[in-house]
Amino acid sequence: MRGLAAMVTVAGLGIGLAACSSTSSASGDDGPVTITYGFWAEEFRPAFQQAADEFHKENPNVTVKLKLTPFADYFTKLNTEISSKTAPDAFWLQNIHIGLYAKNGALADLTTLRKDSKVDLSGIPDSVMKPYTIGGKLYAMPWQALPFGLYYNKTLFKAAGVAEPTNDWTWDDVATAAAKLTNKSAGIYGIAAPVWNYGTFYQSMYSYGADIITDKGKGTDIDSPAAQRGLKVWTDLVQKGYSPSVAQTTDTPADSWFSSGKTAMITSGPWTATSYSAALGKGNLGLVAMPKGSVDRSGMATTTTAIAAAGKHIADAYRFAEFLSGDTGQKILSKSGVAGGPVNKNANQAWIDAIPGVGIENILPEIATAKLLPSSNATSVWEDQEVTVFTPAYNGTASVADVTKQMAKVIEDSLAKEK
Repeated sequence: MRGLAAMVTVAGLGIGLAACSSTSSASGDDGPVTITYGFWAEEFRPAFQQAADEFHKENPNVTVKLKLTPFADYFTKLNTEISSKTAPDAFWLQNIHIGLYAKNGALADLTTLRKDSKVDLSGIPDSVMKPYTIGGKLYAMPWQALPFGLYYNKTLFKAAGVAEPTNDWTWDDVATAAAKLTNKSAGIYGIAAPVWNYGTFYQSMYSYGADIITDKGKGTDIDSPAAQRGLKVWTDLVQKGYSPSVAQTTDTPADSWFSSGKTAMITSGPWTATSYSAALGKGNLGLVAMPKGSVDRSGMATTTTAIAAAGKHIADAYRFAEFLSGDTGQKILSKSGVAGGPVNKNANQAWIDAIPGVGIENILPEIATAKLLPSSNATSVWEDQEVTVFTPAYNGTASVADVTKQMAKVIEDSLAKEK
């Protein structure tokens, strides 16, 4: 799923990073320059080209050239380019990547450039900006927020005589509704419950008070009662038959089950709003905040613009990154309807207007309050094993307590090696 990038490992970055310099001392060029901007999703090109054109109007000496690398190859190519010092001047990363790339010297330190800037970014919550300052240094500028929510098919709810979800729903409400909405004879399930960390069990684990990665990145509570309760939300939905089985959502992605009208609910990120709306037809898609557990907390990812430490136009690349995070750039991206949520609250209405009648306004508050999804310097080492470890609990061949204990050992071993 391109809305959330796959993780990369330390080894994947290559030994060449040690030679990279992390500095913000490069100044803007007096003459015309062209900066390259790396990204991974073709559907974003029109919005980013419009932003690049507008930036050029305000900065006639700087031209932005977009450089697309398909998602499947993005990180492999980026890591090779970083090692050979041929990376784009600026490029996409998500919050789960920043620590790894910063640690390995791939990213320019933007602290001084931001301090000296007069661009007003007060519309970005501190909770969104803070994760990109590591060891007192700023390493990226967020441009996209990815708050998650509960999507639902209004037609299926009406047909089953079930009241539509609200922002106050709990996971118990979801399970109750899923039972009533499931109609096996018609091939309809109440919800899609794939074994997916970001949009499913991380969300419910957070909502019951688990942090997953603890002690400032040195430990985990994924085997805590709170995390176990969060995972059980999803294993119960599958075992009770309110969701397609793991095998079914493996063969046919959960998105397809929902888009084809075969499940009444699904939890997902904002990048799916446009496609879900188109698939279900005008007026048939609804969206509310992520259901609550014992606490009102959900998980969120963000996408950022990072600047190559070895780049020749660091200051100019930073100015474009800052433009994308500012009021004008955020409104351009939000109006496209495909660029996810704005990190800048001053562009909220532009995003609501781009996808009217769905309920985008219901997940906007999460941008300021959600907890960023768990990560470490080598997240993929443990994250890639979650599906294998947790699937037996979904299938009923292992207990939730057993699989979370096993997963805790995997994470702890990985974190120990990161040190």
